[in-house]
Amino acid sequence: MNQPVSSSDSHAPLRTDIRLLGGLLGETIREQDGEAVLALIEEIRHSSKAALAGDASGHRQLEGLMAGLDDDSLLPVVRSFGLMLNLMNIAEQYHRVRRLSAASTRETSHRKS
Repeated sequence: MNQPVSSSDSHAPLRTDIRLLGGLLGETIREQDGEAVLALIEEIRHSSKAALAGDASGHRQLEGLMAGLDDDSLLPVVRSFGLMLNLMNIAEQYHRVRRLSAASTRETSHRKS
């Protein structure tokens, strides 16, 4: 008998895909734009997460990082975050197809039983 899958467990493959894609994007940024740009992007990302969690110091750090970006630094940062959002959307679409396919397979198996 199939056990119900908790909501958090059902999204584990999505989280794995996003980590994989994020890692590949990070490697590409390092190769194309250099370690300093990747470090800046990671610092912005961590500050953003802290700010979203309600951390006032994270919010101040994020504001300082963003205010300090010159035009040459801004382009790779914006491009990288845009690419990551696109990759996350693709991963979510794939995950939805994967879950619908699994549900369809379970339904078909259940009918045959």
